[in-house]
Amino acid sequence: VGASVSWTPPLSLASQIPNATSGICTITCNSFVNGTLTGTRTCSVTLTVPATVVPSISSVTVEDANETVVTKIGAYVKSLSTLSVAITAAGIYGSTISSYRTSLDGVTYTAASFTASKKLSAAGDMTLTVTVTDSRGRTATYTNTFNVLDYAVPSIKKFSAERCSSDGSAAQLDGTNVRYSFEGRVNSLGGKNGLSCVVYYKLKSATAWTQAEKMSITSYNLSATNKLLTQTYDALNSYDLKVRLTDYFYYVEQSVSIGTKGVILDFLSDGTGVGLSLIHISEPTRQ
Repeated sequence: VGASVSWTPPLSLASQIPNATSGICTITCNSFVNGTLTGTRTCSVTLTVPATVVPSISSVTVEDANETVVTKIGAYVKSLSTLSVAITAAGIYGSTISSYRTSLDGVTYTAASFTASKKLSAAGDMTLTVTVTDSRGRTATYTNTFNVLDYAVPSIKKFSAERCSSDGSAAQLDGTNVRYSFEGRVNSLGGKNGLSCVVYYKLKSATAWTQAEKMSITSYNLSATNKLLTQTYDALNSYDLKVRLTDYFYYVEQSVSIGTKGVILDFLSDGTGVGLSLIHISEPTRQ
């Protein structure tokens, strides 16, 4: 090297201290005369790994474990989406990743890959933050903000039914036709959610339901007023009616009952007796 030399320690030396940010470097100077070693001196210097030498996060993969949400909606959805996260990170110049810390929806996870412990709990913008720490104690951070669609299960605000005239224009206690009114709502999820609304009926004494009609869908906010059903309902039998409102994920139901018409005189079918509905009228009290 001649009488003097200038030397810059290369970053590759950091590979010799994978678990620390600084180390002792020993420099040895050997003197030669005609190729013969005539003396040796050493000196030491502390070398510090630059602050710019940090681990790296090459990828953070986020997937929704709810396949129906993925295929039908194509977005993250409150109360439905459960996220799975996979992190790819690496140390540098010999360091290794010693810990992972991911903050998601108010919960902290410490694995390189995991499935969230709960469904997404809020709508709007949500932030995912990943921090990895290497064996030197150096950190790298990844942040991603994504949107979550709002969702609530379908809701039925109103369902009522009554006997009516044959054209459905007026209520009729002894009618053999039935009309109903309904109000319900389903979250649209950006216009991609499914929607179905079906009315069923059965005799009060029966267990199986029969479809009365499937409502025509024009909006995620459904309503019908005095809608006439096509079936006839024997005036001497009681019936149950129910409506089922369904989207891709849940359904809700509500039931009502329709009684028989009022009967004052009823002859038994075998001719052995008569049934009477008695009305008691009290005589006014005299003063």
